[in-house]
This record gives sequence, C-alpha cells and structure tokens, in this order.
Amino acid sequence: TPLFLEKLFGETRSTQVLLTGQSKINFSSMSVVEKESVQLHALDEEDSARLFGMICQHADTRDKRQELVNLVISGELPLPQSKDRKKVKSIVGKIKEGIPSG
Repeated sequence: TPLFLEKLFGETRSTQVLLTGQSKINFSSMSVVEKESVQLHALDEEDSARLFGMICQHADTRDKRQELVNLVISGELPLPQSKDRKKVKSIVGKIKEGIPSG
C-alpha cells in the first residue's frame, strides 16, 4: 500500500486521500502536502447502525436501511439458527459499540 500511495501522490496533483487506522499511521512521502492526525471516538449506537446500513449490501433501499437500523437499535434483529449466528451476534455487538465496520 505505501508504494501505491507513493506512486499516486507522485503522479497526481489534486488527489486527496484519507488514511484511517486503529493506531497512528507512520506514512511519509515527498508528495504529501498536508498531514494531520485526528483522534476519532466510537459513534453513538444510532449513528453506527445508520452507517452500517449504508454499507450493508443487503440493505439496498432506503426502507431496508431504516428497517435494519431500527432492528439493530431495538435489539430485535433476528439471529440466524445456522453456524452464522455467532458471527452475526458479534457484528451487531460491534455496531452497538460504535464500530460499524465490524
């Protein structure tokens, strides 16, 4: 990834990239004009659920996204009876903790 970014910054003048990580990213480049570090905190439960709904491939309409948000927040999201139950429960827990990317 650093090699890709180095090439991208070296060959373009107006490209803007937002790098995110769970810890500080030590990336430097001759082409980087501005560098700033901002500490972000977890989202509240509703915003986290809303953001997850925006990126969830199964919530492909506004109504489906809103339904997903409501089910996650209310705790009434039906869990599958299959082997995926534990995975879905873990994802919902992370959403409720404010980490919508799971």
